[in-house]
Amino acid sequence: MENITLVDDLEVKRSFVDARYLAKKYGVTGRYILMMAAEKRIPCLRLGRKCVRFRENEVAKALEGSAAAP
Repeated sequence: MENITLVDDLEVKRSFVDARYLAKKYGVTGRYILMMAAEKRIPCLRLGRKCVRFRENEVAKALEGSAAAP
């Protein structure tokens, strides 16, 4: 059985973030983040009608890919 350290546990807890966190990180509004998710420009996990969460690393990859595309 694999031992999980406190750092690993923190990474798991932090793997899903909300639109407000991403908005602050990228200097945009939360509404813009949600719009990008609705347009499927960034991946998200919908947990009901209003609750939307994002994996920070997947969003970063998606944004890098869209920046490279013309």
